Amino acid sequence: CLPDFLSRYANDIDDDLFEIDYGLENKQSILASMVLRSHTNRNRAPMTSDSLNDDSFPPVSSTSSIPPNAPSSTTFSPNTFDPSKLKVEQDSDPVIQAILSRIRHRFDVPTFVLKHDLLYKLIRPSRRSKHKLEVIYLPQSMTASLVQTCHDDPMTGAHFSFDRIYNKIRRLYWWPRMKATIKYYLDSCMSCKQFNISRHKKFGHLRPISPPDGPFLLIGIDYCGPLKSTPRENKYVLVITDYFTRHIVAVALPNCTAETTAQALFNEYFCRYGIPAVILSDQGSHFRNNSWLISNI
Repeated sequence: CLPDFLSRYANDIDDDLFEIDYGLENKQSILASMVLRSHTNRNRAPMTSDSLNDDSFPPVSSTSSIPPNAPSSTTFSPNTFDPSKLKVEQDSDPVIQAILSRIRHRFDVPTFVLKHDLLYKLIRPSRRSKHKLEVIYLPQSMTASLVQTCHDDPMTGAHFSFDRIYNKIRRLYWWPRMKATIKYYLDSCMSCKQFNISRHKKFGHLRPISPPDGPFLLIGIDYCGPLKSTPRENKYVLVITDYFTRHIVAVALPNCTAETTAQALFNEYFCRYGIPAVILSDQGSHFRNNSWLISNI
């Protein structure tokens, strides 16, 4: 197998390839300049008009090499949303016509306005905004085509996420349950389900804890120890915390078994403050044992 610079050498006679001196000196191991394709082209004789004939070049076809019925490499889906049909579709929408009837009869409709023969919805761009923005009330018959255009069409959509599609539409249009409509369409998109793979790690089992409605309904229990033994031979402290009042009850115990934990909870907490609705623990063996008193209540 020849080296790369030898395989590119422009020489028609392969047998003479090994008889060419490439300027390699064995004593000092100096690599001279290599004769490559670019150097060979300089030594070639210039081409004249006599050396050229019609047989030197292949015939050029006058017809295209691409079949007439060949499919295009890039296809664009048609834009099915037509803003010029807004007036016609609003006239045929019963909900919009009911609102327009109230406006024409001078009823107070503070969130809608009739402008250029079209019904507009007055919305606030943000919660802190003082002015209201006029956006077109989109008829129900045109909602699907608009969401499809903003999400699927390669010129305007490119299968963006819910936030980008919603913020893009809400600046110009509005209709009832707009978020639910957009979310339902995005959840049913097969391309998004197939190619939009989440790169995030799976969420754990921990969830935010809702605050309790009153005192002594949600408590947390945990052990502290083993500590230095007391004269009563107590080495552990059972800490009981109420999440509503932050009231803490500490009980000194000689051990942290399930039977001792159940007896301490019953005598020191349940009999004084009542039985809570929820008890949080670290799932230790002394809290998950079947002999625990709470499992028998």
